[in-house]
Amino acid sequence: MWRGVPKRAIGGAVVGLIAFVVSCSATVSETQDGRLVKCGYLDYFAMLAGGIAGAAGLSILAMKEVPFLHRIGYMVALAGLGAVQILRGFGYIGEPCN
Repeated sequence: MWRGVPKRAIGGAVVGLIAFVVSCSATVSETQDGRLVKCGYLDYFAMLAGGIAGAAGLSILAMKEVPFLHRIGYMVALAGLGAVQILRGFGYIGEPCN
């Protein structure tokens, strides 16, 4: 099943998927008269994992031994996973403040 898949793609996918389980986050909230006025959320691990997954996807483009369409597929999949994790890290997806 994994024959021919670059180790970079597997590593990037593993790091990107681990960020769905592991978290290192900070939430800052401000209340006024018992109601939430401001709330901020950052997940540092999701941002880091998203960057690693995206970088792994981009680095696959330079691998000449992998067929071109496969390189494009790996890059799109890892860049998409990286983008989702970065958006999660900045709190645009799944923010606990909403």
